[in-house]
Amino acid sequence: MQPMGPDVLVATTGGVRLLDGTTGAPRAWGLQTNGPVTALHLTGTTAYVAGGFSQVTDLANTQIRSRAGLAAADTATNQILPFAPAVAGGVVNDMDVDVQLLKKLMRMC
Repeated sequence: MQPMGPDVLVATTGGVRLLDGTTGAPRAWGLQTNGPVTALHLTGTTAYVAGGFSQVTDLANTQIRSRAGLAAADTATNQILPFAPAVAGGVVNDMDVDVQLLKKLMRMC
């Protein structure tokens, strides 16, 4: 990964971390998952995470949420968001992101 300026999401063994896009240093934010992460998207401070997991947990282990292959979290507040759409089979292999649609879905949660 090459630093790009804005923060960057990266999949790790067991989850996702947010890196400073200038220095490459890990930020204080991250999620742990109980399965593989296959796709990521960062819009503002909202991180969308997709994969073959059924649970996400914040790094402090204070928030444990059931999520069937798709989750969202706020990287500024460290909160796992209520976004929990039903996913057939519980596995998401890729995301084609429509930011406006995601914002509408978030308001529905």
